[in-house]
Parts: sequence; structure tokens; C-alpha cells
Amino acid sequence: MVPINTNLKRAFIAVDLIIGILGAIWLILSLFSHGAHHNEAENDIVMAGVKIFSVFYAIGVGIMAMSALALYGILKKKQWPLIVFSVGMSLMSVLFLVVGVLSAVLSTEVEHPYDVDLHKAGDDLKKNFDEIQTELHCCGSTTGYSDWGGAIPTSCHCPTSPEPSMQCTPVTIDEKEVLVYGQPCVPLVNIFKPIFHVYTGVAFTYLLFVVVGLALAIAVLCQMRKKTIAPPVTFTTHQSDLKYSQLSY
Repeated sequence: MVPINTNLKRAFIAVDLIIGILGAIWLILSLFSHGAHHNEAENDIVMAGVKIFSVFYAIGVGIMAMSALALYGILKKKQWPLIVFSVGMSLMSVLFLVVGVLSAVLSTEVEHPYDVDLHKAGDDLKKNFDEIQTELHCCGSTTGYSDWGGAIPTSCHCPTSPEPSMQCTPVTIDEKEVLVYGQPCVPLVNIFKPIFHVYTGVAFTYLLFVVVGLALAIAVLCQMRKKTIAPPVTFTTHQSDLKYSQLSY
């Protein structure tokens, strides 16, 4: 096996350590985000969040494990850990590419104006607003429940025992007084715009280091798989200058 180039080895170790640190940061941020989500969300949303954050935990732990495995492989000059690392980084690169593209797309979609007359909107837009209103506890686009005209959907209705944080307003519907969410949805949706930008930047930053680490791992494997080439042996004949004399006894 040909010795690994010193500069290549140092570069791979440096990038591998950075990837491991990024994996630890990802895991820590997932823990803090899960804690904040658990404190603020309701029971059904909490259960959905557990599944999502379980994936985040798996990503963070997987990155750290593969980083440690690659470090073992480069120091012990073993190929199989580097092969596992290369396969894992290939999957991670696809994952972060998808996350980055989706976050970029969502950030642009959030920027689209929703200040429309909802009672004249199409069924698809109304369905989207029903989901947003149920999730964010809001009603209407920019003004409030009045954006719906006289056809306020049930997704705008506050629960029977609303929480103190909910802004509920009494409204008369069909000669009945009903509590509806007073907060319009567009200001709340716009809050997610910088969050999507952050996710986009983080995803593409991770993608950069993952791709660099993958390229270096492949380069190291190529060097490790080369067989040592022995220098050619040449034989030369020459006459000795030494003179031999007959031994006499």
C-alpha cells in the first residue's frame, strides 16, 4: 500500500473534525428546538414534533459517528471505515441538498402576498388558509376574520376553553356569538421567512463540508488501494581492481 500523502491526510483530518463538530452543533440545536417546541405546542402537535425531531437526532448522531469512524480509518490506515464514511456522506449530501432546496422554495413562497379577499378565493387557497389558521391560531389574511366576509370557517373558531395566549374576539355568526381568533395570519406567516433563510444557509453550509469530506475520502481511498511499486533492480558487472596472488605455504 502506498503511503498516504501527508498534506492530503492533514486536510482530510481537518475537514473530518469540522464535520464532527457540525454534527454536534446540529444535535445541540435539535435538542434546544425540541425543548422549545415541547413547551409551546399542544399535545397533538407535540406527538408530530417527536417524529420530526427524532429524524434530526438521527442525523446529528449519524454525522458524529461517521466522523469518528473516518478518523479511526485514516489513523489506522483501514479502508472499510472510509468506505462507510463515503457512503454516509453521499446520503447526507443528498439530504442536505433536498433540505436546502425546500427551504429556499418555502422562503420564496412565504414572500408571496396573501392579502386577498378570502371569500372570493379559490378552494385551494381556502384549504391552505384553513390549515394555517388551525396551526397558528389565527384568522384571515391581513385584517382578521373580516377578510372572510360573512363566511367565517370553523378553523377560525377558538376552542371552548381558550388559552390565555390566544387572542379571541366575540363575533355574531347566524345570530350566535362565537369566539374567533383575532390575530390575522399573514404577520405570523412572515415570521417564518427568516427561519427558512437560516435553514437554507445551514443546509448548504453542511452540504459544502460534506461534499469536500466525501471528495477527500475518495482521494485517500484511491491512494490506499495503490500497490507499492518497487524500483527496478539493475545489475552491473565490473572488473575488480584487486589483484590476487597465489598463496604459498
